[in-house]
Amino acid sequence: MDREDSLREIADRLAVLTLSEEDLEFDFVLDQLTGLKEEIRNLAVVASDTDAPMVAWLQDEHVRGMVLYAAAQSNLRSQRALGLAAPYDPATRAGITSQFGSWAAAARAEVLRILGDDRLG
Repeated sequence: MDREDSLREIADRLAVLTLSEEDLEFDFVLDQLTGLKEEIRNLAVVASDTDAPMVAWLQDEHVRGMVLYAAAQSNLRSQRALGLAAPYDPATRAGITSQFGSWAAAARAEVLRILGDDRLG
């Protein structure tokens, strides 16, 4: 696998990353985030030294996705355990899941832009 293949894999992984209330009941999103981390590791192996800032950015983006996922999970568990209203409710989680979707879309768009720049350059 080369750099371009790795970036395509990362873009594909980001394309399926969405988060909804129902997703918090299953491990699919967590599995995809774990897979994204692996794809970033694969890229780091095949990338050149000049790609180090891009790899670091992708690692940071992975952390952002994990934090948003963990926030939504924690919010749901707190609601179930404590029976609290806002901020432990579906409306608050909807804001978090919306941020998650925006994060994944923006990160994917940037990876696709990098791929496009590679083809032009």
